[in-house]
Amino acid sequence: MLKHLRPGGRLVLGSVLEEESYNSGKDVIFHLLHLSEDQILSALGSAGIDLNSVKKYVLDEDGVMFLMAAKN
Repeated sequence: MLKHLRPGGRLVLGSVLEEESYNSGKDVIFHLLHLSEDQILSALGSAGIDLNSVKKYVLDEDGVMFLMAAKN
C-alpha cells in the first residue's frame, strides 16, 4: 500500500493495540493480529515511513492508536 504514497505523502492509520479481537458494539467481532505500538512503528520504519514525522494519539483505556506520518 505504501508504494502508492509519494515521498512526503501522509499515511493515516488507526489500530487496536495488543488485542486479538474487537467488538464494534454490535454482534460483529473482528479478529485482529496482536501487535504492540513498538511493533507497528518498527514495521512502518522498515517500510519507508519517517518515524520523526509521526504524530500519534493513543486512547490507553480503549487500546486504540491513531497516527499520521510522512513517507521518506
